Amino acid sequence: ILNQKGCLGCHSVESLNLQGGAVGPDLSKAFVNVEGKHGKPIEEFLKKPTSAVMSGVIGKNPLTDDERKQVLELLKQASEK
Repeated sequence: ILNQKGCLGCHSVESLNLQGGAVGPDLSKAFVNVEGKHGKPIEEFLKKPTSAVMSGVIGKNPLTDDERKQVLELLKQASEK
C-alpha cells in the first residue's frame, strides 16, 4: 500500500526493510510519534494532515477508508519492531 500510494517516494520504513526516498522522515515510529509531533492521532492526520507538505500530498490524492486502514496496520506493525 505504501508503494501504491506513493509514500515510498519520500519515506522509508526501516523497521520493515522498506527503502524509499530520503526527503520525508522514516515512518518506522510514525504510528506512535505523529500525535506528539502534529497534535492529532495518526488516523486523523491521514485524513487531514497538519503539515504543509502532507496537506498538499493527501489533499491531491486522499486515502480511502480501506487504504487508510491498510496504512495504519502497516505502520502499527512497523512501530512494534
